[in-house]
Amino acid sequence: MRAVVVRSHGAPEVLAVEDLPTPHPGPGQVRVTTELTSVNVADVHSRRGGYDAGGALPFTPGLDCVGVVDAVGEGVTDLVRGQRVAAWTSGGSTPSRCSPRPP
Repeated sequence: MRAVVVRSHGAPEVLAVEDLPTPHPGPGQVRVTTELTSVNVADVHSRRGGYDAGGALPFTPGLDCVGVVDAVGEGVTDLVRGQRVAAWTSGGSTPSRCSPRPP
């Protein structure tokens, strides 16, 4: 999986596209092939440092996305593979994945 990663705080030049292991959804999660994501003020502040939206370094920015469910974790009954979704995440939707929780 390719994803944008922030390994140190700073200017936009700290953003790097890296190959990462493909995550597997845990109980109550789904994996989404992200088609679109946003870059918002929380992502910019997290990259610069001093704002907790991205979490501890290193982190993958992105708090929301739209895409297609490509894997479903145990206990998820209302989302299925191939379903289009919009998701608000705790980070990591840029550019390749996110894990929304079912309602």
